[in-house]
Amino acid sequence: MQNNILLGIGLMVVTTFMFSAMDGVSKFLAERNNVFTLVPMRYWFIAIIMIISYLFIKNNLIKIIYTKQPYLQFTRGLILSLNNCLVVYTFTLLGLVETHAIIACYPLIVAGLSVPFLGEKFGWRRWTAIFVGFVGVIIILRPTTNIISEGPIFALIGAIMFAVYLILTRYVSRQDSAITSFFGRV
Repeated sequence: MQNNILLGIGLMVVTTFMFSAMDGVSKFLAERNNVFTLVPMRYWFIAIIMIISYLFIKNNLIKIIYTKQPYLQFTRGLILSLNNCLVVYTFTLLGLVETHAIIACYPLIVAGLSVPFLGEKFGWRRWTAIFVGFVGVIIILRPTTNIISEGPIFALIGAIMFAVYLILTRYVSRQDSAITSFFGRV
């Protein structure tokens, strides 16, 4: 039991490091290259991992990628791809810390969108927590005249896009398996 907990913590640390390194490298490369050439490189890397993963899965590839909701799955993938382009570009405008501070509001957006799109019900306490969270984001943004610049706006649009992606992921999970959504993302 304790070994599993330590393994889980270790994996979380390694994963956090890898995502941080990926964002740092993305920012560095985006300052010198076109974002629309960098993001597909990330997807090629993911595609290699997916091909390797498929080798260990016993199901037929057609069964894995078959979806009952092809348009929604395509929309999910498109939103995520455009979001990645926007966020990597925003890294060059604001930097990693400020971009991530703004994008960190996406769970609040997901919570708000889950009511009309997923039919979830919230009480006044949860709505108050969401409101306080948005106040925290506004404090992080330090509302001055430069808040209406493209960097914070792009970061907020990125948070909204990621929230919509997550809502769509939850929605398609009603009919498609997680492995179908994973393979349908690229």
